[in-house]
Amino acid sequence: MKKRELHEELTKRLQAYSQEHLDGEIIEINPKKLGSVMERKAFENKMRELNLSRLNISHHLQNLESDEILKRSLLSQTKCLVRLYMIKAEKLSARDNDSPSDPYLIIKCNTKTYNERDNF
Repeated sequence: MKKRELHEELTKRLQAYSQEHLDGEIIEINPKKLGSVMERKAFENKMRELNLSRLNISHHLQNLESDEILKRSLLSQTKCLVRLYMIKAEKLSARDNDSPSDPYLIIKCNTKTYNERDNF
């Protein structure tokens, strides 16, 4: 069975079971939401109400969706601050004959170049 077919079959069976045992309430199963801790806990609580917690359904659903969850995590962008400290530099060549060298830093990260020459 493919992932989609497994998910559809599990959904159909859980909805029928929940409707029968929870006074007509139907459980909605959305594996994408199970990536969130709060949603997963709510789903696990529903499974406990149905006495199905021993089956670890949320764990199995996450395994079915693990490649999608991983892809979303890897493709998400996170802003971060990177600090670089220049600790030591040796044997810098002097550009002027009469004065010491004033070194500056050029940093390349992917396609961006950061040049600190204007600050010196």
